[in-house]
Amino acid sequence: MRKVQEVEGGKCALRMAVKKAGPVVTDNGNFIVDWTFQSPLLPPLLDALNIRLKMIPGVVETGLFLNMAKRGYFGMLDGTIATVDSKSNQH
Repeated sequence: MRKVQEVEGGKCALRMAVKKAGPVVTDNGNFIVDWTFQSPLLPPLLDALNIRLKMIPGVVETGLFLNMAKRGYFGMLDGTIATVDSKSNQH
């Protein structure tokens, strides 16, 4: 966790279990760490971030689900819906 904070900034916290004592542990015996970004990241920067995180010893996988959706739908404050496709073309 310290290495992620040193390299990328932000804040890391071990995810704690709700219905048992202690941290959440995966079926493979790994711990889950929740990381809050220091500042919002734009999609073009996320691929490089994912690679950097996976290069840190002890990091098995990230929760960054990249290049999976073809289109995103966003509810706006005025009640309209904005769509963004995977090529960042706004509709």
